[in-house]
Amino acid sequence: MISMRETSIKTRYSRIVIGGRMVITIIAACAVWSAAVGPQGAAAAINNREPEGKAPVTFNRDIAPIIFQNCTVCHRTNGSAPFPLKSYQDARKRARQIAAVTESRFMPPWLPKEGYGEFSGARGLTDEQIALIARWAEQGAAAGDPSVLPRAPEFPEEWPLGDPDLVVRMPEAYTLRADGTDVFRYFIIPFTNQISRYVRRVELRPDNRKAIHHANILVDTSGESRHLDLEEIVSDLDGMAPFTSAQYPEGHLLSWQPSTAPYEGRDDKAWHLDAGTDLVLNLHMLPSGKPEQIQPYIGFYFTDTSPKPPPYMLVQLENDNAINIPAGKNDFTITDTFPLPVDVEVIAVYPHAHLLGKDLRGYADLPNGTRKWLIWIDDWDWNWQAVYRYAKPLALPAGTILTMRYTYDNSDENIRNPHNPPRRVLAGNRTEDEMGHLWVQVLTQSMADFHRLEAMFARHKVSKYPDDPTYLLKLGTVLGNQGRYAESVQELRKVVRARPDQPMGALNLGVSLMQMGELDQAITNFLHALDINPLYAAGLLNLGYTLAYQGETEDAIGHYRAALEINPVLYDAHHALGMALDRLGKLDDAIIHYRRALKINPSLAVTHFRLGIALTARGEMDAAMGYYRQALEIDPTMFPAHYNLAVLLMKRERANEAIEHFRQALGLNPPGDVNLHHRFAHALQSTGRYETAIGHFRKALGFDEENRGVLNNLALILATCPDETLREPLQAVE
Repeated sequence: MISMRETSIKTRYSRIVIGGRMVITIIAACAVWSAAVGPQGAAAAINNREPEGKAPVTFNRDIAPIIFQNCTVCHRTNGSAPFPLKSYQDARKRARQIAAVTESRFMPPWLPKEGYGEFSGARGLTDEQIALIARWAEQGAAAGDPSVLPRAPEFPEEWPLGDPDLVVRMPEAYTLRADGTDVFRYFIIPFTNQISRYVRRVELRPDNRKAIHHANILVDTSGESRHLDLEEIVSDLDGMAPFTSAQYPEGHLLSWQPSTAPYEGRDDKAWHLDAGTDLVLNLHMLPSGKPEQIQPYIGFYFTDTSPKPPPYMLVQLENDNAINIPAGKNDFTITDTFPLPVDVEVIAVYPHAHLLGKDLRGYADLPNGTRKWLIWIDDWDWNWQAVYRYAKPLALPAGTILTMRYTYDNSDENIRNPHNPPRRVLAGNRTEDEMGHLWVQVLTQSMADFHRLEAMFARHKVSKYPDDPTYLLKLGTVLGNQGRYAESVQELRKVVRARPDQPMGALNLGVSLMQMGELDQAITNFLHALDINPLYAAGLLNLGYTLAYQGETEDAIGHYRAALEINPVLYDAHHALGMALDRLGKLDDAIIHYRRALKINPSLAVTHFRLGIALTARGEMDAAMGYYRQALEIDPTMFPAHYNLAVLLMKRERANEAIEHFRQALGLNPPGDVNLHHRFAHALQSTGRYETAIGHFRKALGFDEENRGVLNNLALILATCPDETLREPLQAVE
């Protein structure tokens, strides 16, 4: 007698249990099914009763186009599938297997339910295509006319999207133990490029696919992750404990799963990778029965296009606190909701659960009462999880409620259940534990909206986990970045109390205190961070900032130099050192460090501007003008760069160009700048625009009616103006 567990393998699964862990094995699944139903049953299952008069189905004419379009992308050399499907010979020997797994819709793998989110790269066969494959297999899997065979698609063997601009790798291979439970590890990979770049996309190439279940790539500019790794704080068992300083960069989901298709990325939404950044590679690994060497590659694809703000943001719905699934419970449900305070476009979603996940739903309830689906997976399979990107961004207005609703099956009817008999399951990182997450990647309409969403989401996380220092740190940091320093200090003090051994909390608290003018308290917290980690370059840099604010320039310089000894490509430290040396009149040394900062990160508008000032002081006006122009290319709203450039253009007798930059400066600066109106009037006068010039002389006097220079120049133009209608007497001032 055939059990329900055996027969369900045909329609839903392709896995057998080995040593307590799930292994993808399509061949084994089909073999189990064939043994269960017998050869006659297998034949009947794929026999679609071909109508009389129809031409025989052949591979070259009918089947190859289906396989090449839907299967070969994975079934190829170095692909995620266990065997290739690039030729008739490949397909012929597996004809009945292909018919079986396509009829059951196990292949091609695609979890989202049709009609509940329109995703790019969606895989799936039509009923007609499935029937065609079944008839081909039943008829004997003929090759057919070779002249009509389409050309098989070609894929680069190593990098599907072409060779990266930069490839990095774990410095040393990691040896995964032969057996036991899952292994979660963070690996620190220093970024070797000495120049900051914009990253369009990142691709991970696993060197050992059977041992890596999935991977995430984070970035850390602080160096703190490197310190933790050197101290060997992270072990096999606690390797999923979060590095609070390591984050997804600018809202990008840098995640690899075997079934996720490579993503081209967008130039206008690239993210900034600083020189000296540490890459933090988070691997979930599965022992295979023998020791495995693991040392994956990461490929970076750069762009020279500066991304347009606002950046992406990740909203994570989850409720792991509620996961406590009794043995035998087949409909355990968790939910989470988040109200959107601003309009957004949803770009992608990434649902995640473990082996008990059954029905995963994400949807958005709009203020008008309608519902838009983010995703619905009614038969979750964690082996085929992926990031799903929308064919068109999904527009959601402010007031929309995002909802995650996940249902789990912890009964013995769930053949994915790792426990037999079932037992209670709690939240955790191991495969036999459970999770419930829905990452939603969104794009706001403005930076103001971005900041509002960021703050509200951080508060949402803290409301759920009020004592978790990780979320408190995030909230405090977000508030500080938005200039809400008093609120930031309130949250960050909680972090320091909860985790006095964690330098990021002390550092960020010090930054907010410094911005509030509480310099002594700021210094105390920076010193605390450095007591925890003496090699904390960010702590040394911020301590230097605070000392500089107190006028202790020489001491500040010492801390900037110490930070650069730890991280020679910390461009903020080069910039700060340049300013400090400039303040002491050491122009040559200041210029050296400004130029080093720009070599590392050419996108620093303020450094271009400061270098322009230093070169002006040294009398190199043409070079200075070049740096002012570069500053304005990066930031056209930089008032002092427009003003300084206009002044130098006047000295070079290029008044018309100067006038344009004075106009730009007037549009950016609040009214009341006497010097700006005064110099602008001079430029206008030099080009014969006397009436407008007189108007700006008078505006300057309106802000400072006793300014002798303005009075004298106005008197002169009124006395000598070629247009006699503009002349009027005005007494010059001694």
